[in-house]
Amino acid sequence: TGRRTALGNSVSVRYSGQGRAVVGKHTLRLPVALSGKSPVAFDGRRYRGELRIVDGGGSLRLVNVLDVEQYLRGVLKMEANPAWPMEALKAQAIVSRTYALRAVEQNAGKGGHDLGNTALSQAYRGMNAEDPRTDEAIAKTKGMVVLYGGQLALTPFHSDSGGGTAEVSTVWGGSVPYLRAVREDFQTESPYRQWEARVSHAQVEQALRQAGVDIGRLHSLGVGDVDSFGRVNSLVATGSRGSATVRSHAFRMAVGSDVIRSTRFSIDSPGTAGRTNPPVPAPRPTKPQAPKAPAKGAPVATGPMTPDEERQLTVLTEQGAFNSEELMDMLLNPGKRKGYLQRALGKGTPAPATPVPILPSPSAASGSTYLFKGRGWGHGVGMSQWGAKALADQGWRCERIVQFYFPGTALGRR
Repeated sequence: TGRRTALGNSVSVRYSGQGRAVVGKHTLRLPVALSGKSPVAFDGRRYRGELRIVDGGGSLRLVNVLDVEQYLRGVLKMEANPAWPMEALKAQAIVSRTYALRAVEQNAGKGGHDLGNTALSQAYRGMNAEDPRTDEAIAKTKGMVVLYGGQLALTPFHSDSGGGTAEVSTVWGGSVPYLRAVREDFQTESPYRQWEARVSHAQVEQALRQAGVDIGRLHSLGVGDVDSFGRVNSLVATGSRGSATVRSHAFRMAVGSDVIRSTRFSIDSPGTAGRTNPPVPAPRPTKPQAPKAPAKGAPVATGPMTPDEERQLTVLTEQGAFNSEELMDMLLNPGKRKGYLQRALGKGTPAPATPVPILPSPSAASGSTYLFKGRGWGHGVGMSQWGAKALADQGWRCERIVQFYFPGTALGRR
């Protein structure tokens, strides 16, 4: 209503229904903006800009409203090591800025908020995450963004590609000209260069079902299609009801992205220890794909997400509740995420509680597990952060690093 109320040094807030909140001793109509001479803090974290309390549909939501350059100061340290070369930090600043501004464009006029504060958007911790070196990288690239055809590009990033990034169609589906596989002909210092994960027979069966594959009792799981960089695009599962192919990204998310850390792996099946996968085939020429339409019946935007809904969507995504076209549609149109969540829960998908543990117990017999041996960490699309560091160590400038991972794009200012 435009009324200003002094609240003192601290205040508690609770929802009182009918679009109102009790703020200290005052009952105020939502939304309510909190600001002060010093940064406002909530739950032990300080934030620039203002904190806006809004109606979350029967509860309160807290939104931090601030300038994008200030926002980046709370992001960069969460996504990159401040001790890394400045050109790598600048590349991360450009990519993160583009990602944020594109989200603002996608959510224009929809109300609510533009970005979450988790890795589903970009990790954000307010002033607690600020650092002089990441601040410097942001200041030196102020306003710099990645463009394609004059429009803000989609700029996903991941920790370590394992030697080659992924073609977007093999991960989320669809076709984006500048999100294609890029070979890294150099070594990185990544701690994720090699990893191993043991997944039990029963847990593989469960992950296949979560990824939409039901072949009955599992007999075998093997590598299907492999790209020219050694990244596994698909897996072939054979069971009591026949064989089926599953997208490796969907299987990885169903098992757990922190267990099978990337799709660049080989598999030692039970009873085949010591064997290796067939040689990587030569790349096959492919026809350029037209962008895929959103999945049939894709839900329209239905308003902002509550924190509980954000958590539900995160777990359902990791459990493989959405197919590749749906994941791509949510990535390109963040406003549709709430609709997809409601549809997934409406299908009878149980609301996620505690994620099912994936790693078998140490006492499990070795013959009952599948051994995954891999390289890298993350979905593999777009910029590899450890790769960007390696290129910066070689003397590459941030502009060249960004265009290496997003070929065909240009840099501009917004």
